[in-house]
Amino acid sequence: MRPHLSPLLSLSLSPATAAAALLLASCSVPLEGAPCADDSECPSGQHCGTSGTSGTIGTCVNGEREAAADASAPVADAGPTAPDAGPACTSDPACSAADRPGCNSSGTQLGICREIEPGCLKLEELTDCPAPQTCNGGRCQCPSGCAAGETRCKDPHVLQACDVAGNEICGDWVSTSCPTGLECGRPKSSEPYQCLCPAATGGALYVDPAGDSALVPTGAESPPSCRLPRLTDALSRAAAGTKVVLAGADEPSPPWRPSTQYAAGTKVTPRQLTGHLYQVTIAGISGAVEPEWPIAAGAEVSDGSVVTWREAGTLRHVVLASETLPLTIPAGVAVTSQYCSVDEGCDGRAHSVSLGAASSALPAALILGAGASLEGLALQNAGVDATALATCDTGTVSVRDLVLVGNQGTRVIPTGLNVGTGCTASITRLAAQGFSEAALWIDGGTATIQSSRFTANNVGLRMSGGRADVSSSRFEANSVAGVVVTGTGTEDATFERTSFTQNVTDGIVVNGGRVRLDECEVSSNRSVGVRVEGRALAPADTVVGLSRIAIFDNVTAGAKVSNATVSFEGNDIYRNGTTGGGGVVFDSQPSHLTLFRKNRLHDNYVTQLGFHVEAATGASPGAGRWDLSAQFCDDANQIFCYPTGAKGLLVAGSASSVAGILVDARKVVWQNSPPSEGVDYVGPAGTITLGESSPGGCAAAGVACSSTN
Repeated sequence: MRPHLSPLLSLSLSPATAAAALLLASCSVPLEGAPCADDSECPSGQHCGTSGTSGTIGTCVNGEREAAADASAPVADAGPTAPDAGPACTSDPACSAADRPGCNSSGTQLGICREIEPGCLKLEELTDCPAPQTCNGGRCQCPSGCAAGETRCKDPHVLQACDVAGNEICGDWVSTSCPTGLECGRPKSSEPYQCLCPAATGGALYVDPAGDSALVPTGAESPPSCRLPRLTDALSRAAAGTKVVLAGADEPSPPWRPSTQYAAGTKVTPRQLTGHLYQVTIAGISGAVEPEWPIAAGAEVSDGSVVTWREAGTLRHVVLASETLPLTIPAGVAVTSQYCSVDEGCDGRAHSVSLGAASSALPAALILGAGASLEGLALQNAGVDATALATCDTGTVSVRDLVLVGNQGTRVIPTGLNVGTGCTASITRLAAQGFSEAALWIDGGTATIQSSRFTANNVGLRMSGGRADVSSSRFEANSVAGVVVTGTGTEDATFERTSFTQNVTDGIVVNGGRVRLDECEVSSNRSVGVRVEGRALAPADTVVGLSRIAIFDNVTAGAKVSNATVSFEGNDIYRNGTTGGGGVVFDSQPSHLTLFRKNRLHDNYVTQLGFHVEAATGASPGAGRWDLSAQFCDDANQIFCYPTGAKGLLVAGSASSVAGILVDARKVVWQNSPPSEGVDYVGPAGTITLGESSPGGCAAAGVACSSTN
């Protein structure tokens, strides 16, 4: 095989020059020693060092074969001489495929592999790598050190970045230890290495508006910089069973404890949350029962026999100003505080949060999904334009150790928590204040309310349909009433061991439905303690039962009843009616009195018990008359201790106006025995039936009458 030259080379170059050109073209030129079977396979000027017998393998050697010794032997005609074949093209070792980068053999240049002949690749378009880089692996790179922008992890907690301050091309690796709790890695394979937050663990996501925005937060508790900056972010990630924990505020003062020595200056957080802190002004030992904490700035309260506490400001709080409102707590998710144990209670601690302004008016700032819960938080309005601060419309929700404040910001929110139709709410230790409509509105839903406090609202609790079971709670200083039950007549409410006190108008107002009060206190309201006003001429639509209630110091009247079906049993009603009402007044429209026994009415102004209208007729017991009678002494009502000018029992009006009134007052224990007309009882002839004054030897009231009874 002879080397092949292009026609141009064969015409214009000498043999030596052509050979050099072939070398430059990277073609192979066989040298002495190439394998051969005969002379035709050797280059010009060489011959096959064998006998030339076909099939025998030899090697090409320099020099032409000498003529045969026998000159007379005929010489075979070899035919036309074929042109010499050129050397074969060999691919550059740096090339593995066409159009890919590669490095020259010295490692100083970077080129592109091009196919110059079929199957033959050569490195072309060579460029020098900038010093001190060398070509390796198809790219120019620093033989040691790094290139600008490169990052890597030295170990799980050490990040390295390339520093090119001393050399713009090849820099040095600079190590930085990740902050405590962070780990070196990449968020995505296309992103640089960096110090990353650990994954959130324990089924909890932590929220802290003061988190580090330079990191990619995961909701891990530690380090604090890894907490999510928004409640919105946490709720979007939370699944059923997740706790979303609000953090970031300073830890509040320790909770109040009974029978504990307190030094002057000590601050505590009440167990019954008010959203306020309290400081000792007079040192001593606290009492066995937590005091009723005031919320007015600088107000004081006594505790035990010595200690005095002074209101010392509201809980420290953080502002959630960049949230996407309304916030929806997904089904089965609990939103709580870092200071509140969901399983063991908050022990008088809360994390105070202000919700920032929304972009537009909202039905509610916070929506509770089925199975959701709010615990250990003080939620305050910081300019939210919403009808309610929180609402639920479906499923069972839990609210515990929660403070709701409606008037903290530039707008006053009408309603604190709305319990709509389809929602069942379990509410424990809720403190709500500053709402222009109602702190708690049960609008067709069901709520169980325990150990809660509703202060300085328009109305503490409003019901329009639904059911409420309230115990050990307090409604105070509300401007219209502590509680208003009104609507369709389907409302059903029970109040046990609950107080309605110091409300600017009425303690409780019932305009429909069924309401029962047991072992409650209704006191110091500026109008009526218990106002029952059913729908006109429909007393069966409003049913109210009062048992073992202390009703006292209400300005207009202890209880005022019109258009309702009522019962009174075992109540103590005193010091009511300084403006002219009295203890209990049946007024305006007829009512059914189903039971009136074991009641004590005393020290009320004007009258202890007054009737201004006849009893409603119908199928109820005592229909057509007011029945105060008793069969046994233990069931007898006691009417006694009348302030100057006041009366025991009063049937008001002229004989013609009260013609239908009949009061059965047999077996009533009066202040005087026998009762004195004009003092113990007053009414037109025939309106009051007395019978025996102390039947069967029933003892008289037996108390020294005074304005303090």
